[in-house]
This record gives sequence, C-alpha cells and structure tokens, in this order.
Amino acid sequence: MNEIVFVENYAAQLQSLAEVSKRKKLLDKQEKELKEELLPLMEEHGITSINTDYLTISYIGAAETVDLDKSRLKAEDPERYNALLNDYNKRVKKKAYLRFNAK
Repeated sequence: MNEIVFVENYAAQLQSLAEVSKRKKLLDKQEKELKEELLPLMEEHGITSINTDYLTISYIGAAETVDLDKSRLKAEDPERYNALLNDYNKRVKKKAYLRFNAK
C-alpha cells in the first residue's frame, strides 16, 4: 500500500491525530504557565508538597549535577574516548514509534 492510498484509507485517524496534537500543545503551554506561576509562590510560602483529591505537587529545589562532557573528551582525547566507549558500551533495543507534527 503506497502513501497516497494509506492517507485516503486512514484520513479520519490522521486528522484526529493532528487535532489531538494541537490541543496537547496548547494544554502543555497552559500547564507550563501555571507551573511557572505556582513555583515562586510555593517557594515564598515554604511549601514543598501539596496533596489533594485531584492533584499532587512536589517542589523539587534547584540542584547541580555532574555530567560527562563526551563531545569534549572525544575532541581532546579520542583514544581514551574510544577505549572507554568500548569498555562501557551497551546495546539498547528501542520500540518502533511514530514521530509527527500537526500543521
């Protein structure tokens, strides 16, 4: 089945997927705005968690982490990079998935 026939046969599903994606983007934006509004308020009032019948919020404070700069290591010491990569390399199987953008 070629792409044109597929689109014709499954137009309703594709249209629904595009509509859901648009709504999800809008909801994600609204969620982000509400979190940005609540974060400083929770900090100001010293609240670290809220647990209600409809919502659980946990305040996670700022933190610093240490991460390996692999691109810098590769650029500055490629032999060491390759040796480490070979020693600690692992294979991970990933499931098939769809990537799309609603227009």
